[in-house]
Amino acid sequence: MSEAKCWFAMTLQVPERHRCAPHAHPCTEIVLCRGCAGTMVCGDTRVSYGDGDIFLYRPGPEHWIDNRRAGIHTCVGVTGCGAEQLAPAVVRASPDITTLFDSLVGSEATPLAATRRDLLAGLLVVALREAAAPPTAPPTADDRAERAREILETRFDERLSIQEVASTLFISPDYLREIFKQRFGDSPLHFLLRKRVEYAAQLLHDTDWPVQRIAEACGIDNPYYFSRLFRKLTNQTPSDYRRTSRNA
Repeated sequence: MSEAKCWFAMTLQVPERHRCAPHAHPCTEIVLCRGCAGTMVCGDTRVSYGDGDIFLYRPGPEHWIDNRRAGIHTCVGVTGCGAEQLAPAVVRASPDITTLFDSLVGSEATPLAATRRDLLAGLLVVALREAAAPPTAPPTADDRAERAREILETRFDERLSIQEVASTLFISPDYLREIFKQRFGDSPLHFLLRKRVEYAAQLLHDTDWPVQRIAEACGIDNPYYFSRLFRKLTNQTPSDYRRTSRNA
């Protein structure tokens, strides 16, 4: 993405019942309206504007206004920072965006004035692009529960705790337990332990690894705890499971 360049920044008095001549720019034109009202036209786009609105013109196509009520237009021409991605439209000016317009036209004549205007014009484009972006809906309980299950399914072989999963989702462990139970009918801890035991069963059948190594591969440091857990969920010790699964 190219750096911003401000081609012009000026304030115009716009009379009542005024239609400007069709014209075009090699840059994106951004206009803030104060007090006036009318219609902006750009190609097939026709949109009404009023006091406190901003209208946007892409570089190239001819555009003009039919102004019905007198007021002031603050006009800024800019390229770079994705200005060409701004679609012809009318949007509402926020206080921060209005301040950027005022700073652009109020720049003093200093050795770095042009650089300052370029930077301010780039900030203006970024602010407008952010304002035009669709809002991101906050994650729902089901979204968080699904994400928790994804974490547990892909990281069960790590030294992973439910507290760590909850922290990753920016929720409390109690809330995680609640939404996980509602979504999947199981607790996140029991889900994690079952994933570990299922993987352990696969390793017992497919490898000759000792129990301690299998426990570590399933994210469990203590082989005695692993053996008790395995027996609780399968009704067999790891050794018995290895023997019976291979003889089946």
